[in-house]
Amino acid sequence: MASELRVNTLKDAAGNNSIATSMVSNGTARAWINFSMSAQDITDSFGFSGVVDVDTGRFNCTMTTALANATYTVASDSTFVSGACNAVCLRDDQLTRTTKTYQMYSSQSNAGAATDCPSVMNQICGDLA
Repeated sequence: MASELRVNTLKDAAGNNSIATSMVSNGTARAWINFSMSAQDITDSFGFSGVVDVDTGRFNCTMTTALANATYTVASDSTFVSGACNAVCLRDDQLTRTTKTYQMYSSQSNAGAATDCPSVMNQICGDLA
C-alpha cells in the first residue's frame, strides 16, 4: 500500500535549518551527466538515457524524462585537453532542442577546432512535465 507525506516545510532533526518543499522541488537539478566524447561512453549520470556521437565534438544528449518545455538550462564544463581549455556549448543551430534532447558542441578555445573531450559534465535545470 502506498503512503503519502504532506508537509510545507522541512527541518533538520534539531528543528533548525528549515526549507520550503517548493525549494526542494523547484530548486534541484532534473538530470546530470558526465560522459566522454572521446571514448563515447557515459561515466556516470542521473536522468539520462544516452548520448549519440554525431561528429567530432558534437553529441546528442537524451534525458530519460521529458521536461515541461524546451527552455531549460544546461550548465556545462569539460576537461583541460592538450594544453587548451575546451569551450563546451549547446548547438541549437544543429539540432532542434526538445523537452528530452539537446546537442553539445566542444572545441579547443585557442584553435577553434572541434574536438572530442575526454570528460563533459552537464546539469539540467527546468520545469518537470
